[in-house]
Amino acid sequence: MMAFDPQTEELVIRVGRTFDLNHGLRRIFQYRPERKNQTMGKSPYVKTMKTVHTIEELHDALEGLKKRHPAHFKDVDLNVKDHEIVVTDPSKALKMMFPGGPINPEHVRTAEQVLDLISNRFAPDMQVKILNKAKDAMESIAGQMRTPDIDAYLENAKKKRET
Repeated sequence: MMAFDPQTEELVIRVGRTFDLNHGLRRIFQYRPERKNQTMGKSPYVKTMKTVHTIEELHDALEGLKKRHPAHFKDVDLNVKDHEIVVTDPSKALKMMFPGGPINPEHVRTAEQVLDLISNRFAPDMQVKILNKAKDAMESIAGQMRTPDIDAYLENAKKKRET
């Protein structure tokens, strides 16, 4: 589950999974706290997502969104089942990340394969969000390794979204 602020389009709440290199894919709960000093023209949220240990700790962040944007968040509830906190089977983890058909580790050996999966398995709006986030991450490591041409995938996703 992800919740975006409808005015700024910033990710504010994230309940999902993340890779833990020691254990596998694990459940993660994050939110972006509001700034203490709101400044006109600046984001109302701090830049870094804060990770918490239980979903109950996200309720205050969701209540803040409901107060600011009641039309968008009045029916949102944090009912996420913790049926499996850590997933260590790579095939199962891939099925969770890339819904919509069979997938196995051979399908994600290269960055280009992952980008193709994003292009084929997600709606254009979600592709743009995913690829923008990936582009930001790639820019921070661009000098350290060979990176795929994510701009071409991003432009393609934007064109699909417009049609």
